[in-house]
Amino acid sequence: MKMNFKQMEDPELISLLFSTKHKDAAFAEIYERYSRRVYAYCKKILSYNVEEANDVFQDVFIRFYNSINKNHYYGNLQNFLLTIARNLCLNQIRDKKNHVPLVEAIMVEERSEYERYELKELLDKASNMLEIEYKEVFILRMYDGLEYEEIAEIVGEKAATVRSRVWRAKERIKVILQKYFDEYEFNK
Repeated sequence: MKMNFKQMEDPELISLLFSTKHKDAAFAEIYERYSRRVYAYCKKILSYNVEEANDVFQDVFIRFYNSINKNHYYGNLQNFLLTIARNLCLNQIRDKKNHVPLVEAIMVEERSEYERYELKELLDKASNMLEIEYKEVFILRMYDGLEYEEIAEIVGEKAATVRSRVWRAKERIKVILQKYFDEYEFNK
């Protein structure tokens, strides 16, 4: 009887990682489920540096695979993988000793494609000024759609702290971009 890995829950897949027969297929399914989200997170946190993001992304799944342990409770597997990604990204940033930009892509329907592109470029530049503690929670909330409690678990903070940091990140971006919006309105 052939096993349908796609229909299995995460705990079932994790338990199969301990078998020699289904280990590779179970890992492949976990990778298929979470690789896009983990890669997107790495890419955003590492300023869209594809080479660095690829290295960290690969390391996330290698570390996950090597950390599989029967005595460990993995809870929410997505959060576990994002926690590994977060730690590796922060290590990468710390080693480079610089801040990473935050890109908040906004799509305003009444704007042309060029205006949306131009606005995205401005957001890229403005986000270079954000500190990592604001950037990471903002990405997890706005891009990955995680709840404050899930983000708190990943970053090791209280949900109220996460909520505050997301709000502060938005406010800082608004302040940085205000002069550009004023100029845009003036030239309209």
